Amino acid sequence: MNDLASWLLEQIADDERLIRAEDERLNSLLPAAWVIPDIMLVGNPGNTERMLAECAAKRARLRLLDQLDKLGMPRGTRSLLLEDWRREMLAREALPYADRPGYREEWRP
Repeated sequence: MNDLASWLLEQIADDERLIRAEDERLNSLLPAAWVIPDIMLVGNPGNTERMLAECAAKRARLRLLDQLDKLGMPRGTRSLLLEDWRREMLAREALPYADRPGYREEWRP
């Protein structure tokens, strides 16, 4: 896994920690009988689960991109198009995190 992919996995893990922490914080403040509007991003079990599922989906996409690197074919037989596509996809996955520390401008698509 390259630097960008590893950095992205760290960002996804940070997202998950923030989602869970905010969900716990909100749930500790509100009585269990209160209904939290759907527009809230966390605190609503459905929305929290959806946000965590999005993190899992990002992680799965990164795993699939990493598997492209491990096809077992000699480098000379690999399609340059496939390698370009993989780099582009990783760069696109990183864009939402471009404002975070550690993001490198060379990763920008």
